Amino acid sequence: MTSCYRLKTLGHWVQGSVPKRHRQITTVMVRETPTTMMGSWSQRICHSGIYGNEQADQLAKAASFKSYVGPEPVLPVPTSVVQSQLHACTLRETQTRWQDLISCRQAKKTIDGLNHQQTKEMLCLSRKMLRLIVSVYTKHNCLNRHLSVLWLTNSPKCGNCNEADETALHYLCYCIQYGAVRTRIWGKPFLHPSEVPHTTVKDLLRFLTSSWRFS
Repeated sequence: MTSCYRLKTLGHWVQGSVPKRHRQITTVMVRETPTTMMGSWSQRICHSGIYGNEQADQLAKAASFKSYVGPEPVLPVPTSVVQSQLHACTLRETQTRWQDLISCRQAKKTIDGLNHQQTKEMLCLSRKMLRLIVSVYTKHNCLNRHLSVLWLTNSPKCGNCNEADETALHYLCYCIQYGAVRTRIWGKPFLHPSEVPHTTVKDLLRFLTSSWRFS
């Protein structure tokens, strides 16, 4: 009976708000819905008795008795608009939380934030390649800097140049051992750390596989 009541309330609210065709559809819904069907609906309510759901029902009923406040005429908001707004809000909140995050200090050097293009490219990779590229982005890899933190190697220094700790940024940007590989892929022997977050997944995988460091 609650569903029937809501349909009638909707029909009453719609009378001066939407075009005639919408009013006709609403009237047919209310007039042609059998009482027995409403009874069967009420017997199958699966959220009945849940505190949060009951509160939502009470608020919906209270709102149905209030008059609309806003410019006329009232038109329904398309679902696509609602979805796009929710998506944009989610992206903003996620980006803000990532920038304000205190932890993940190493990962934030290579991950600037949400990147839809990189996400699409990574989802198309095999599990092996995805594991490899994620290990470089998050710094949880077999480079000497991380292995020394785990007490699996004696020195965090780069074994090729021995000039600095072998971090992901050193491996990607500075190590002279891979200067020729960088020149072949990016057209220059060294990269700036700010360029790494904007590197395409395809180019990064070419560098990882061509350097043979993780083979």
